[in-house]
Amino acid sequence: YNGVSARSIATRDLNMSDVLPSTTAAELKRLKAQVAQLEAELAASRELEQQFRQVQARRESHRQNTPAAVIFLYTDLRVVEGNAVGEEIFGYTEEEAVGANLLDMVVHEDAREHVDGVVAELLQQTGGTRSVNANLTKDGGRIICAWYNTPVTNDAGETIGVVSLALNVTKQHETQQALAQSEGVLRSIVEHAPDTIVHVDQNFNIQSINHVAPNYSREDVLGHPVTAFVAPQPRTLVQAAA
Repeated sequence: YNGVSARSIATRDLNMSDVLPSTTAAELKRLKAQVAQLEAELAASRELEQQFRQVQARRESHRQNTPAAVIFLYTDLRVVEGNAVGEEIFGYTEEEAVGANLLDMVVHEDAREHVDGVVAELLQQTGGTRSVNANLTKDGGRIICAWYNTPVTNDAGETIGVVSLALNVTKQHETQQALAQSEGVLRSIVEHAPDTIVHVDQNFNIQSINHVAPNYSREDVLGHPVTAFVAPQPRTLVQAAA
């Protein structure tokens, strides 16, 4: 070491900052702080990326496994993306649907005016979140769908898109129509029957009646016990049956 002890060399290295210019020391300190900040931002970015991937995975799982058609739209109603259920309901592949106007593709002409009103309310965020209307499939078939719509907004609260869920409720709609028709037929038969037909609840209070006796109105009869309108002699039999 040419007469210089190891201790003196170590002492000189440890005190190197004493001989550096003050501006260089300050710059080194600033750079170290910047590196630490960048490392912290990188770690936060990685955490956000991981959270984003998890959200995307859940979103994709829901999109593909929900029993409803899931359709993402721009505000002009052009399709951004869909799912397999949408292909099954309407007959269009996602490739065929993306970029096309949803209303032009699947809304029946009989329902177009109604749906245009629904869309206007939805984009203005004043309603339009639910609708049941006639739709068309790719092959021209007529179906009934229940739609559940949600506007997508930015930080300023402005509508920038729409998410729509659609369920094919054609069978349920047909069943309801058939039931309503049957009820209408039955009501007509009861109303025109020559005999008096009374419908009572479990407490034998009159719920409906097709004919009322002279000097009585329906208000006098409905809600009252049927025994109140039965002659004394057969009243005992009616009360026993009750």
